[in-house]
Amino acid sequence: MRKILESEEHVPVPPMMLHDPFYRMTYIMKEEIRKHKWIEAEKGRALTWSEARNEWLEKHGDAYARFLRETLAI
Repeated sequence: MRKILESEEHVPVPPMMLHDPFYRMTYIMKEEIRKHKWIEAEKGRALTWSEARNEWLEKHGDAYARFLRETLAI
């Protein structure tokens, strides 16, 4: 899963993984990081993927992890 977030590019995964909830949550996280990068670009900040990923994780990572724990506990 970690490889998915290493690059902005598409990372191929085995078809059986497409239904895995952890893969899907990681994919959603990647989309949120892409949105963060785009919003910052609109503000005039050209971020690299790793800068955008690190900023997003710093700002939203704890809340996202809490959301996942609460969701998975159900």
